[in-house]
Amino acid sequence: MPVPPNLVTVPNQTPDHATGPAQAAPVDSGGHCFDPDAIQPVIDRLWAVVDGELAGALQHAQCLAAIEPPGLEEASEAFAADAKAHGESYGTYLDLLREGLTAYVVSLEQARDSLLDREDDAVVAVTGMSVTSTEGDA
Repeated sequence: MPVPPNLVTVPNQTPDHATGPAQAAPVDSGGHCFDPDAIQPVIDRLWAVVDGELAGALQHAQCLAAIEPPGLEEASEAFAADAKAHGESYGTYLDLLREGLTAYVVSLEQARDSLLDREDDAVVAVTGMSVTSTEGDA
C-alpha cells in the first residue's frame, strides 16, 4: 500500500557500523546526539498521525466493512462481500500500524524523558542544586 501523501517519510540514516545495541556518542565524536527539543515536534506529529489520519482511515475501513448489498441479485451480494473483506483487512492493517506507531512514539518519549532525567542528574552532581528547585523552595 502506498504511503498517504500527507505523511512524511524519512530515509534510513543508520550508520553502517551500528550493529550492536544503541550507545550514546561521545560529545566531541561527531556522532548523532539525541536532542529532546528537536524530537518533540516529531513526537507531536506522530501523535497527530495516530489520533488524526489513522483514526480517519480506520473509520473508512469500518464503513467498507459495513457495506450491505443494494439489491438481492448476485452481483450486489458479491460486491458487498468483497467490500466487507477488503474493509476488514484494511482495518486489521490500520490497527497493527497504529499499535506499532504508538509503541514507537512511546519509546521516543521514554528516550527523551530518560535523557532529560540524566541531564538533570548531571546538573545536580556538578552544582549540588536541583534543576527543578526555585529560590522560594529553600
